Formats: sequence, structure tokens, C-alpha cells
Amino acid sequence: GTKLKKLQARVLGILSQCPANLLDPLISIYQLHTADRNYLLGHVSHLYHNGDYKEAVMLSIKLKLQPDQDVEKMCTPLLLQDKTNLVEDYVGDYPELQSKLLQILDTWCEPGFNIRDITRQYQGLSRYKPEKLNRRTLSKLVFRLLDRFNVDPALCPNVINQRHLRTLNYLFYKRFVEKTM
Repeated sequence: GTKLKKLQARVLGILSQCPANLLDPLISIYQLHTADRNYLLGHVSHLYHNGDYKEAVMLSIKLKLQPDQDVEKMCTPLLLQDKTNLVEDYVGDYPELQSKLLQILDTWCEPGFNIRDITRQYQGLSRYKPEKLNRRTLSKLVFRLLDRFNVDPALCPNVINQRHLRTLNYLFYKRFVEKTM
């Protein structure tokens, strides 16, 4: 009991530095899935606040802590670093988190929304790519995720409306500018 808890506490400290392929064996050996959930969440939170976003998310995925975390908070830095595959893995097994993520991305696509309001908070981020978070890229991501997770598109009205507007714009261009329709 107590010895295992001490070992778990020690191994948690090194998990963030070890290669991803060692995470599963270490989690299994030290039975981290049985460790106190609040303690694990605290450790992940510590990693997050130290700017180790990728490590925090990977550990969350391995320990299945996602339902107890804020999707937007955990995923935003990864989206800014163009790590969408990790974001997809993060919400992969949780339909309610998938919906929440899609709704967040959709609000970022609202016509009056300034994406810089979000990117400003993470300016010191390593491999920071704010240019990756433009409406077109977000829109493509939303449609890809809608398809991948098989979520009702009605959940993302902004992105859907923008697609319809682009289609209309194209048709008007073809008809009245090129006069090919």
C-alpha cells in the first residue's frame, strides 16, 4: 500500500521525461491506473503549468484522465503547435469531449471572433504556429473531425454557414464574373 504509493509518486516524476513507448509499461508496472485520481490530475496540472503541454496530454490519455479536465485548456496549446493528431487522440474515446472540442472550434470560426485573443495567451510557446489557426484551417479541421467522429454537423453552425457562403460565392462568381453557367 504505502510502498506502492511512494513508488507511484517517484515514477510520476520521471514519466514526463521518458520516451512515449515506455509510458505503457511503466504505468502498468507501477499500477498508476490505481493511483489516487486527484494526485494524478495534480501531476498533470503541474506539467501543464510548466508548459509541458504535450507531456500533460499524453499522460492524460494514458491514464484516461480526460473526463476530469477542461478540453479547451488542454487542447489549445497543442492546436497552436500544430499537434492536431494528439488533440484527436485526446478526445478520441470520449464522444462528449469530441462534441465539446468541435463546439469550441466552431466558436473560434464565428465571424466576429478574433483568434488572436486566444493565441496571445500562448505567445511563449515553443514551435508556436499561430498562423495555423486561421478560419480556413479550423474549418477544414472541424469537417475532418465531424467526419472522423461521426458527429452531427448541426453542432457546428458557424463552419456549416461559412461553407454554404463559400459555395454561393463560387456559384455567383461562375455565373456573373466568368459567365460560364
